[in-house]
Amino acid sequence: MVHRAQCYYDMGNYESAIEDLETALKQDANDPEVLYRQGLTYYAHRKYKKCIKTLKRCIKSRSYISFEADVYYHVGLSYCHVEKFEKAIFPFSRCVERIPSDIRYVHERAKAYQMIEYHEEAVADFSTVIKKNPKNAHAYFRRAFSLKSLKRFAEAADDFEKAKELDPLNPKLVVNYKKLKGVGCIVLCEPGEEKLFA
Repeated sequence: MVHRAQCYYDMGNYESAIEDLETALKQDANDPEVLYRQGLTYYAHRKYKKCIKTLKRCIKSRSYISFEADVYYHVGLSYCHVEKFEKAIFPFSRCVERIPSDIRYVHERAKAYQMIEYHEEAVADFSTVIKKNPKNAHAYFRRAFSLKSLKRFAEAADDFEKAKELDPLNPKLVVNYKKLKGVGCIVLCEPGEEKLFA
C-alpha cells in the first residue's frame, strides 16, 4: 500500500496516494512513516490544514527521528501558507535546532518573523542566511524591509541595491524608494520555494 501510494505521489495523483495511505493507517493508526508520507501528500495537494493535523500526529508518535526536521519544516511551511506566521516560528526553530547548517530553515523562519513584525529577529536570521549564502538576493531584499522598519534606512538602501546587483534580471527587485513608505515587505516566492544562489 505504502509503495503504491509513493508511486501515485510521484505521478501527482495525490487523491489516490491519500486513499492508499488511509488504508495503511487502518492497520496502524500511529505509524510515523505513513503519517509523514500522508502529511507530505496533503502538502503537495495544497491541503495545508490537513498537512498540519497529520504531521502533528506524526510528532506525537515520537518514532520519526530520521525525518524529524522535515516534519517540522512542512508544519512551518503549512502555517505560512495559511498565514499563521506566528505559529510557524516554533516548527522552524525546531528545524534549526536539529540541522543548523540547513539555511532553508533559517530563511523561512526569518520570513515568518518579518510577517509578524519581529524585525530584529528577522534581521538576525536573514544575516545568517547571507553569511552562509552571500549571493542570496532574496535574503538581502527581504532583510532590507526589516531594516527599513527598524529605521535603519541607509542599511536598507544598501541591501536593496545589493539584491538588485546580485539578480539584475529580476524585475521584482527593482524598487522605487518613494513608494515603499507603507510597504512592510514584498513577497518574492511561496513558502518553501526559496532557492540557493550560487
